[in-house]
Amino acid sequence: LRMLLEYLGVMDRLHIEPYFDTLVDGEEKITLPSGREAWVKAVGQGEHIDELNAYVDALYRYAGTEDLFNMRPDKGERHEEPNISAKELIAKYISDPKLQHRLAGIVHLYAGTSDSPALIHALISVLHIEGVFSLSPSVKSLADALCDIITAEGGSLLTHTRVTALEAKDGQVSAVVCGDKRFEADCYISAISIGALLQLAPPEAFSPAFRKRISQAPQSSSAFCVYAILKPHALPFNHENYHISRKLRSEERFSRNAET
Repeated sequence: LRMLLEYLGVMDRLHIEPYFDTLVDGEEKITLPSGREAWVKAVGQGEHIDELNAYVDALYRYAGTEDLFNMRPDKGERHEEPNISAKELIAKYISDPKLQHRLAGIVHLYAGTSDSPALIHALISVLHIEGVFSLSPSVKSLADALCDIITAEGGSLLTHTRVTALEAKDGQVSAVVCGDKRFEADCYISAISIGALLQLAPPEAFSPAFRKRISQAPQSSSAFCVYAILKPHALPFNHENYHISRKLRSEERFSRNAET
Protein backbone atom coordinates (compact mmCIF):
# COMPACT_ATOMS: atom_id res chain seq x y z
CA LEU A 1 0.00 0.00 0.00
CA ARG A 2 2.86 2.37 0.77
CA MET A 3 4.30 1.83 -2.71
CA LEU A 4 0.95 2.69 -4.29
CA LEU A 5 0.48 5.80 -2.16
CA GLU A 6 3.99 7.01 -2.96
CA TYR A 7 3.37 6.39 -6.67
CA LEU A 8 0.16 8.44 -6.47
CA GLY A 9 2.03 11.26 -4.73
CA VAL A 10 -0.16 11.42 -1.62
CA MET A 11 2.08 9.77 0.97
CA ASP A 12 3.32 13.11 2.30
CA ARG A 13 -0.28 14.13 3.06
CA LEU A 14 -0.92 11.15 5.32
CA HIS A 15 -0.03 10.45 8.92
CA ILE A 16 0.21 6.70 9.56
CA GLU A 17 0.33 5.16 13.02
CA PRO A 18 0.76 1.51 14.10
CA TYR A 19 -2.33 -0.43 15.15
CA PHE A 20 -2.88 -3.78 16.81
CA ASP A 21 -5.25 -6.63 16.06
CA THR A 22 -7.03 -7.93 19.14
CA LEU A 23 -8.89 -11.25 19.09
CA VAL A 24 -11.73 -11.59 21.58
CA ASP A 25 -12.65 -15.27 21.67
CA GLY A 26 -14.94 -16.19 24.53
CA GLU A 27 -13.10 -15.28 27.72
CA GLU A 28 -9.80 -14.77 25.92
CA LYS A 29 -8.44 -11.45 24.69
CA ILE A 30 -5.28 -11.77 22.63
CA THR A 31 -3.43 -8.76 21.24
CA LEU A 32 -1.44 -9.66 18.14
CA PRO A 33 1.71 -7.60 17.54
CA SER A 34 3.28 -6.95 14.14
CA GLY A 35 6.06 -9.17 12.89
CA ARG A 36 6.12 -12.89 12.29
CA GLU A 37 7.98 -14.08 15.40
CA ALA A 38 5.97 -11.95 17.81
CA TRP A 39 2.70 -12.85 16.04
CA VAL A 40 3.36 -16.60 16.31
CA LYS A 41 4.18 -16.33 20.01
CA ALA A 42 1.08 -14.26 20.74
CA VAL A 43 -1.49 -16.21 18.73
CA GLY A 44 -0.29 -19.50 20.20
CA GLN A 45 0.05 -18.08 23.71
CA GLY A 46 3.57 -19.50 23.73
CA GLU A 47 2.43 -22.97 22.67
CA HIS A 48 2.31 -24.90 19.37
CA ILE A 49 5.27 -22.87 18.10
CA ASP A 50 6.50 -25.50 15.62
CA GLU A 51 3.03 -26.02 14.14
CA LEU A 52 2.43 -22.29 13.90
CA ASN A 53 5.78 -21.68 12.21
CA ALA A 54 4.96 -24.36 9.63
CA TYR A 55 1.52 -22.79 9.14
CA VAL A 56 2.97 -19.29 8.67
CA ASP A 57 5.56 -20.70 6.24
CA ALA A 58 2.64 -22.02 4.19
CA LEU A 59 0.85 -18.66 4.33
CA TYR A 60 3.91 -16.87 2.97
CA ARG A 61 4.42 -19.51 0.25
CA TYR A 62 0.88 -18.95 -0.96
CA ALA A 63 1.24 -15.16 -0.78
CA GLY A 64 4.58 -15.35 -2.58
CA THR A 65 2.92 -16.81 -5.67
CA GLU A 66 0.85 -13.68 -6.34
CA ASP A 67 2.70 -11.11 -8.45
CA LEU A 68 0.21 -8.29 -7.84
CA PHE A 69 0.24 -8.84 -4.09
CA ASN A 70 4.04 -8.55 -4.13
CA MET A 71 4.08 -5.62 -6.58
CA ARG A 72 5.93 -7.65 -9.22
CA PRO A 73 5.41 -7.70 -12.99
CA ASP A 74 2.92 -10.41 -13.92
CA LYS A 75 4.85 -13.36 -15.32
CA GLY A 76 1.73 -15.33 -16.14
CA GLU A 77 2.97 -18.33 -14.18
CA ARG A 78 0.55 -20.57 -12.29
CA HIS A 79 1.35 -21.17 -8.63
CA GLU A 80 2.23 -24.66 -7.46
CA GLU A 81 0.49 -24.59 -4.09
CA PRO A 82 -2.39 -27.09 -3.75
CA ASN A 83 -5.87 -25.79 -4.44
CA ILE A 84 -7.37 -26.37 -1.01
CA SER A 85 -9.76 -24.47 1.23
CA ALA A 86 -8.89 -22.19 4.13
CA LYS A 87 -10.25 -24.78 6.55
CA GLU A 88 -8.08 -27.51 5.03
CA LEU A 89 -5.02 -25.26 5.12
CA ILE A 90 -5.38 -24.58 8.84
CA ALA A 91 -6.17 -28.21 9.69
CA LYS A 92 -3.18 -29.39 7.68
CA TYR A 93 -0.74 -27.65 10.03
CA ILE A 94 -2.64 -27.05 13.28
CA SER A 95 -3.83 -29.98 15.40
CA ASP A 96 -5.44 -28.13 18.31
CA PRO A 97 -9.16 -27.35 17.60
CA LYS A 98 -9.08 -24.27 19.83
CA LEU A 99 -6.14 -22.83 17.91
CA GLN A 100 -7.81 -23.71 14.59
CA HIS A 101 -10.80 -21.67 15.71
CA ARG A 102 -8.57 -18.76 16.67
CA LEU A 103 -6.75 -18.73 13.33
CA ALA A 104 -10.08 -18.80 11.52
CA GLY A 105 -11.00 -15.54 13.24
CA ILE A 106 -10.13 -13.39 10.24
CA VAL A 107 -12.53 -15.09 7.82
CA HIS A 108 -15.15 -12.38 8.31
CA LEU A 109 -12.71 -9.86 6.81
CA TYR A 110 -13.25 -11.45 3.40
CA ALA A 111 -16.71 -12.97 4.05
CA GLY A 112 -15.05 -16.37 4.25
CA THR A 113 -16.62 -19.82 4.48
CA SER A 114 -15.28 -23.36 4.66
CA ASP A 115 -14.89 -23.32 0.88
CA SER A 116 -12.90 -20.08 0.72
CA PRO A 117 -9.63 -20.59 -1.18
CA ALA A 118 -6.54 -21.02 0.95
CA LEU A 119 -4.85 -18.39 -1.21
CA ILE A 120 -7.31 -15.65 -0.19
CA HIS A 121 -7.01 -16.67 3.46
CA ALA A 122 -3.21 -16.56 3.18
CA LEU A 123 -3.12 -13.11 1.58
CA ILE A 124 -5.30 -11.57 4.30
CA SER A 125 -3.39 -13.38 7.05
CA VAL A 126 0.00 -12.21 5.78
CA LEU A 127 -1.20 -8.62 5.66
CA HIS A 128 -2.14 -8.82 9.33
CA ILE A 129 1.09 -10.55 10.32
CA GLU A 130 3.11 -7.86 8.57
CA GLY A 131 1.33 -5.19 10.58
CA VAL A 132 -1.85 -3.16 10.87
CA PHE A 133 -1.79 0.62 10.61
CA SER A 134 -4.24 3.48 10.94
CA LEU A 135 -4.59 6.85 9.30
CA SER A 136 -4.69 9.83 11.63
CA PRO A 137 -6.88 11.71 12.29
CA SER A 138 -9.13 9.44 10.21
CA VAL A 139 -9.35 7.46 6.97
CA LYS A 140 -11.02 10.51 5.46
CA SER A 141 -7.56 12.00 4.93
CA LEU A 142 -6.82 9.26 2.38
CA ALA A 143 -10.21 9.65 0.70
CA ASP A 144 -9.66 13.41 0.36
CA ALA A 145 -6.18 12.92 -1.09
CA LEU A 146 -7.40 10.41 -3.68
CA CYS A 147 -10.34 12.65 -4.61
CA ASP A 148 -7.94 15.53 -5.19
CA ILE A 149 -5.97 13.41 -7.68
CA ILE A 150 -9.11 12.82 -9.74
CA THR A 151 -10.32 16.42 -9.68
CA ALA A 152 -6.82 17.78 -10.41
CA GLU A 153 -6.83 15.78 -13.65
CA GLY A 154 -10.22 17.18 -14.65
CA GLY A 155 -12.31 14.29 -13.33
CA SER A 156 -15.54 14.46 -11.36
CA LEU A 157 -16.82 12.57 -8.33
CA LEU A 158 -20.53 11.83 -8.11
CA THR A 159 -22.03 10.56 -4.86
CA HIS A 160 -25.64 9.60 -4.16
CA THR A 161 -25.94 8.86 -7.88
CA ARG A 162 -27.64 5.52 -8.51
CA VAL A 163 -26.87 3.64 -11.71
CA THR A 164 -30.26 2.75 -13.20
CA ALA A 165 -29.21 1.03 -16.44
CA LEU A 166 -26.33 0.10 -18.70
CA GLU A 167 -26.25 0.45 -22.46
CA ALA A 168 -24.37 -1.99 -24.68
CA LYS A 169 -23.08 -2.11 -28.23
CA ASP A 170 -21.30 -4.97 -29.98
CA GLY A 171 -21.27 -7.03 -26.82
CA GLN A 172 -19.68 -4.32 -24.67
CA VAL A 173 -20.97 -1.68 -22.30
CA SER A 174 -21.19 1.64 -24.14
CA ALA A 175 -22.77 3.92 -21.54
CA VAL A 176 -23.93 4.13 -17.93
CA VAL A 177 -27.31 5.69 -17.20
CA CYS A 178 -28.00 7.41 -13.88
CA GLY A 179 -31.60 8.60 -13.97
CA ASP A 180 -31.73 11.39 -16.53
CA LYS A 181 -27.93 11.50 -16.90
CA ARG A 182 -25.86 9.41 -19.29
CA PHE A 183 -22.09 8.80 -19.11
CA GLU A 184 -19.76 7.38 -21.75
CA ALA A 185 -16.18 6.20 -21.22
CA ASP A 186 -13.49 3.93 -22.67
CA CYS A 187 -13.48 1.71 -19.60
CA TYR A 188 -16.04 0.83 -16.94
CA ILE A 189 -15.36 -0.74 -13.56
CA SER A 190 -18.11 -2.42 -11.55
CA ALA A 191 -17.77 -3.03 -7.81
CA ILE A 192 -21.14 -4.71 -7.27
CA SER A 193 -21.95 -8.42 -7.41
CA ILE A 194 -22.01 -9.93 -10.89
CA GLY A 195 -25.64 -10.95 -10.35
CA ALA A 196 -26.68 -7.36 -9.62
CA LEU A 197 -24.67 -6.17 -12.61
CA LEU A 198 -26.49 -8.55 -14.94
CA GLN A 199 -29.81 -7.13 -13.80
CA LEU A 200 -28.71 -3.66 -14.95
CA ALA A 201 -27.14 -4.76 -18.22
CA PRO A 202 -29.13 -5.35 -21.43
CA PRO A 203 -29.21 -8.93 -22.77
CA GLU A 204 -26.66 -8.22 -25.51
CA ALA A 205 -24.00 -7.10 -23.02
CA PHE A 206 -23.30 -10.68 -21.91
CA SER A 207 -23.70 -13.98 -23.67
CA PRO A 208 -26.66 -16.24 -22.77
CA ALA A 209 -24.22 -18.96 -21.68
CA PHE A 210 -22.52 -16.58 -19.24
CA ARG A 211 -25.86 -15.40 -17.81
CA LYS A 212 -26.99 -18.99 -17.32
CA ARG A 213 -23.77 -19.95 -15.58
CA ILE A 214 -24.02 -17.00 -13.18
CA SER A 215 -27.69 -17.68 -12.43
CA GLN A 216 -26.86 -21.28 -11.50
CA ALA A 217 -23.86 -20.43 -9.34
CA PRO A 218 -24.38 -20.63 -5.56
CA GLN A 219 -24.77 -17.34 -3.74
CA SER A 220 -21.69 -16.39 -1.74
CA SER A 221 -21.71 -14.74 1.65
CA SER A 222 -21.29 -11.01 2.00
CA ALA A 223 -20.26 -8.38 4.52
CA PHE A 224 -20.93 -4.74 5.20
CA CYS A 225 -19.18 -1.93 7.06
CA VAL A 226 -20.60 0.83 9.20
CA TYR A 227 -18.56 4.03 9.32
CA ALA A 228 -19.64 6.04 12.35
CA ILE A 229 -18.36 9.43 13.47
CA LEU A 230 -18.58 9.67 17.25
CA LYS A 231 -19.14 12.80 19.25
CA PRO A 232 -15.81 14.42 20.24
CA HIS A 233 -14.39 13.07 23.52
CA ALA A 234 -17.26 10.57 23.87
CA LEU A 235 -14.92 7.57 24.06
CA PRO A 236 -11.17 7.18 24.60
CA PHE A 237 -9.31 6.21 21.42
CA ASN A 238 -7.61 2.82 21.35
CA HIS A 239 -5.04 1.80 18.75
CA GLU A 240 -6.65 -1.59 18.30
CA ASN A 241 -8.88 -3.48 15.86
CA TYR A 242 -11.19 -5.84 17.73
CA HIS A 243 -12.21 -9.14 16.12
CA ILE A 244 -14.96 -10.60 18.30
CA SER A 245 -16.44 -14.04 17.69
CA ARG A 246 -18.72 -16.42 19.51
CA LYS A 247 -17.47 -19.77 20.68
CA LEU A 248 -18.30 -22.12 17.82
CA ARG A 249 -17.13 -25.55 16.89
CA SER A 250 -14.37 -25.51 14.30
CA GLU A 251 -16.62 -26.68 11.47
CA GLU A 252 -19.27 -24.10 12.38
CA ARG A 253 -16.70 -21.33 12.49
CA PHE A 254 -16.08 -21.75 8.78
CA SER A 255 -19.72 -22.07 7.81
CA ARG A 256 -20.80 -18.81 9.42
CA ASN A 257 -19.29 -15.36 9.44
CA ALA A 258 -17.90 -14.11 12.71
CA GLU A 259 -20.35 -12.02 14.68
CA THR A 260 -18.74 -8.65 15.21
